[in-house]
Amino acid sequence: MEVQSPYFKNENGYYLGLYDPRNYIPWPAASPERLDWAEKSLLKTVETPLEYKSVKVRHWNGSVCTVVCKQERPTAKKQDIPFVLIHDMFLGKAVWNQNLDELSKKRTTYAFDLLGWGSSSRPDFPADATLAELEWVRTIDDWRKELKIEKMILVGHGLGGFLAASYALEHPSHVRHLVLVDPWGFVPKPPDDQSYAYQWIHTLGYYLSKFNPLTFLRLLGQLAPPFLRIFRADFRKKFNSVDPYAIYEYIYQANARNPTGESALHQLSYDFCWPKRPMIERFVGIDKGVPVTFICGSRSNISPEPFYELQNFRNDCYIRVEFVNAGHHVNADNPEEFHCLMFEISNQVDSDEDLNPSNSNIDEHDSCNQAC
Repeated sequence: MEVQSPYFKNENGYYLGLYDPRNYIPWPAASPERLDWAEKSLLKTVETPLEYKSVKVRHWNGSVCTVVCKQERPTAKKQDIPFVLIHDMFLGKAVWNQNLDELSKKRTTYAFDLLGWGSSSRPDFPADATLAELEWVRTIDDWRKELKIEKMILVGHGLGGFLAASYALEHPSHVRHLVLVDPWGFVPKPPDDQSYAYQWIHTLGYYLSKFNPLTFLRLLGQLAPPFLRIFRADFRKKFNSVDPYAIYEYIYQANARNPTGESALHQLSYDFCWPKRPMIERFVGIDKGVPVTFICGSRSNISPEPFYELQNFRNDCYIRVEFVNAGHHVNADNPEEFHCLMFEISNQVDSDEDLNPSNSNIDEHDSCNQAC
């Protein structure tokens, strides 16, 4: 039975106003049915038939909820190297809804919910930052083995980029190309006496660190989606859907359950802003056989400086830094440019051009136009 939108409509089919009391009739805060409705509403924009899988992993005998987007392509190889997409913190696989159709034109595309987020299992994670990170990495490898994926183009956004980078350090033989989209966790925490520019972040982070970040949303209950509508009205355009309110219900329901992913993020970070184990300090050891592309949002607040440092320091391997006219949500803010870069990466993988470090300095505009 299809779950109806949690926002009531009048007799003419129009959504009731934000302050209509019928929008706040109480129901259970965490609802798997409403999470499913919101996710399916977002993914209805994908024209390619989707396959849903629940993939078993070792950690607490958990399951990783996965969506597979595959188009019949005459040039497809039997052992096609797929795109594998890992979402950012507080989100889930449905936020790739604007990308699945286009990416699957080139390769089979997988997107999954990290353990502790979205529809996946909510196991407890170790209290130690290193162990919590490695538990996520082991889960990604369990997922890969279950789906019999030998090599992949691993694409991670935000926190997903941090974990994708960690996975590539641990299992380089299974990563054909690493794509880090505005990744979190590369920049180390600045000194406490640094300029006032960071003081507000430190102060806010100090108080927020006493709680999980989305505790406030969970306390709001079903007032949370309308609250998000007011403060993140831009999400309606970023994550287009058949239902204008699906993205807000999705964010709320994806985080309404036991927040073990947030708790693990708490262990990984200082004040939820800075990583305890900065990736910049470890990524210099990336296997030179793993080509890397950083895709940054030109309006993002994540600094690209560490990516250029890596590019200059590791000139023996392919490390490329690209900018897209977008904020942090690069794949949703400007999907056209994002797809263009992804098509180019796909073509380079087919031709093995990305295995030559000198090709990391090619003109992105010319090559991207050719790829598109």
